[in-house]
Amino acid sequence: METALIVMFLLVWAGMWVWVVKNRGNWPVFFGHFAGLIAGFIVAAVVFVIVDGLLPEKSPPATSTDTQPQIANESQLRSFVPRSPVSRTSAPTSPLLPTDSPRYPRLSTPLLSASLDPQWSSQYEQWRASADMANGVNGSLAGLICRSAAKSTLRIPDSASFDETEDFRFDRYKSQTYLVMSRISGENMEGTMVSLGYDCAVQFVSGNGIKDDQWRLLELTMQGKSGPAGSANTSSREALPEYVAAAPAATPEPLKSGLVENYLNEIPTTRSELATVQGITAQQTLAHAQLRKGLIGGPDANKRLIAFQMCEPFLRSVLRQPELALFADDKALSTQRYKDQIYTSTSLMKIQDAARNYLTYRYECTLQALPTMNEGFDDWKLLDLRFELTGN
Repeated sequence: METALIVMFLLVWAGMWVWVVKNRGNWPVFFGHFAGLIAGFIVAAVVFVIVDGLLPEKSPPATSTDTQPQIANESQLRSFVPRSPVSRTSAPTSPLLPTDSPRYPRLSTPLLSASLDPQWSSQYEQWRASADMANGVNGSLAGLICRSAAKSTLRIPDSASFDETEDFRFDRYKSQTYLVMSRISGENMEGTMVSLGYDCAVQFVSGNGIKDDQWRLLELTMQGKSGPAGSANTSSREALPEYVAAAPAATPEPLKSGLVENYLNEIPTTRSELATVQGITAQQTLAHAQLRKGLIGGPDANKRLIAFQMCEPFLRSVLRQPELALFADDKALSTQRYKDQIYTSTSLMKIQDAARNYLTYRYECTLQALPTMNEGFDDWKLLDLRFELTGN
């Protein structure tokens, strides 16, 4: 675009110069060229400014230090605590093996990159070539390893089907540990394809590449029913823990933290999802609609990302200057889901204190989705909100 503007500037300059020389009248040629030089430059400059102002402004690339707070080091990550495994038999309508089957993957079992299916091993090798296995975010590699683990839970592994258009969703924890959330379809004993969600936690142990990378399986929970009715005899509800409210935490000093005084007494306890969506930008509304469209499982659908979105208006309501707050995106998000549609979202935000210094806080926001008469929208009840200062 800059090159085109420069070319236009030179053409206008030259054209105006020639026009002045040809229409100089009785002036000597020297004065005609001198006037054409000056007039051509002025006209070209004016045209350049006008055209440049009409073109859309090019946004500079955003950086994590200026826009969104990112998880910077290992100390800011949480330790992963696996859920207790659930023993399960398997009805003919389920595509899953019973958990006591010798083929069912066992926790702490080494998972080897060399054992990946050919269609995944090439992708693993490509991503692995540029991965930092010590400090990098390697959730995509963990997602491929988890596909292999999820496939081994099926009665008929060769019937496994994954949605290749769906990105891996994962939460990152300490020590290169990842909780991957995705879906798998498999054939049951009646020949029907059944789709299930799964949560898979793996930890990178050692290795130097596709041939010898080793991961450890920490958790594998097959959950939800999205195939034919009665297609599986397990549900996400059965595998989820109960939420237990923790003791009240110490609240940050308002003047030093940028929070309003007595914010725990001022914050609303419930927010309407519909009203929140009506008050956000068109781009945010589209993103929310896509999240809602992707929900599978009816009343027991996993709404972790919607809960994360709904935490933001609660958080902004306790800030002195909510318009200046910077929130990390879902790459820095860690979530814990509980029974009864309760979600704890942990992430980062930057807020200004009274001295206009930006402080980085880790927050924990626990919400519960409550059904409403508005189909496709919930009310969200605030159960807990905590802040922890992590640095300037």
